Amino acid sequence: MPKPRRLFVAGSERQTRRFNDDANISAFKITITTPNINYAGTDADVYIEVAGVHYLLDKPGYDDFERGDTDTYQFRVNLEMGELRDSQIRLYHDNSGSNSGWYCGKVVMSVKRRNSSYMFVYKEWSDVGWLAKDEPPYYTTEAILQDGAFVA
Repeated sequence: MPKPRRLFVAGSERQTRRFNDDANISAFKITITTPNINYAGTDADVYIEVAGVHYLLDKPGYDDFERGDTDTYQFRVNLEMGELRDSQIRLYHDNSGSNSGWYCGKVVMSVKRRNSSYMFVYKEWSDVGWLAKDEPPYYTTEAILQDGAFVA
């Protein structure tokens, strides 16, 4: 079996809203779509890393990331927009459970500015792809959504 490697999906990203670097972010929301294709779902624990913090994407009592599902998670943070832009955003799973391979479709990250009641789309990534150590073409369980090298 080939050595696992990282999947970089930066080429498919689209930034939809721009803020000044000093804008305070109080929360972010991640919405992930698992396509309705064979074996797309996973029972593995899925995480997102933002600014060096790892967040478990899990709703207790709910079977997350099943085929055809769209799952949404929200987290409180204390970040400046510049920190977010300069940080790596990594989506990954722990390869646990049976059938741990996962086809990740669309990922949308929205942010909420402090003292605002609205979420704004920060970035979208479409068709991230297979995150599976036992399935081609990538043999990986992680995708780098943003590499942390922000270019204006």
